[in-house]
Amino acid sequence: MPESFHDDIDATARHWFIRQQGRALSAEEQRALTDWLAASPDHRTAWTRAEEDWQSLDRFRTDLSSELNKARHYRPRHHSPRYLKWAAAALVLIALPILYRASAGIPRHWQTATGERQHVTLADGSQLSLDTATRVTITQSWFQRLIQLQEGEIYLEVAPDWRPLQVTAADTR
Repeated sequence: MPESFHDDIDATARHWFIRQQGRALSAEEQRALTDWLAASPDHRTAWTRAEEDWQSLDRFRTDLSSELNKARHYRPRHHSPRYLKWAAAALVLIALPILYRASAGIPRHWQTATGERQHVTLADGSQLSLDTATRVTITQSWFQRLIQLQEGEIYLEVAPDWRPLQVTAADTR
């Protein structure tokens, strides 16, 4: 069945369920609901889903109210300097690998096959053209820009940046 058909059935089931939760249905409304439920097994399934959704909301509401009560009665404790030292040490241990990775940079590798050329725009805005059969590794970090040419030829248009740019090819720098 089309999905929109099930959406309509679910919407109708939620409508009836909410009306029943809000107030007592009149005899005429109760007959209409009973007839609607008997009309199709899909209607009964949608009604069951609406009931389950309502029950899960009740559980959520109960859990939320208990958490709100806990939060209302929470009194923060005064933290001693010893805990602050441990927190600072933990922060440093977490930050060190992140700072190292940022300072070292992440190498990116580019390669062209024989007869292929490629143009690359680097993160700093520099333009790099790789000639045929070229392999190059580019590492950009917070503190430097490094281009290592393993083989082939490159043409580089350098964008202005406060970080130094270093190009190495074989033993030449």
